[in-house]
Amino acid sequence: MARILLIDDDEDTVLHLKQDLEAAGHAVECLASAEGGLEALTAGDFDLLLLDNQMPRLSGIEFLAELRCRGVSTPVILMTGHGTPDTAIQARKLGARAYFVKPADGQLYRRLEPLIAEMLRTSRLM
Repeated sequence: MARILLIDDDEDTVLHLKQDLEAAGHAVECLASAEGGLEALTAGDFDLLLLDNQMPRLSGIEFLAELRCRGVSTPVILMTGHGTPDTAIQARKLGARAYFVKPADGQLYRRLEPLIAEMLRTSRLM
């Protein structure tokens, strides 16, 4: 299906989301921090980046700004556990195609899957 880069520092989130994405037929590469993300994106041919916002050292918003400066065009879904309207606006201005607030009910993939499917359809049409 799709090659997805998942950047999130929460081990449980990464484990469960990676399992669910792979069960749906996607190839998933995971990073625990954004520092190696630029190299991974330029070395691999990813269809989608799932990016957590709240990470130590380099936040998702800061990483989006770096991607924009470098002209990286991989579609990005910025995910956060603590969403604010200001962060959503900033994420969109920096090029995130979608902003997703992680659900508290533990149903991350189930709620994220329709957005991933739409994002992949849209990016393949471009």
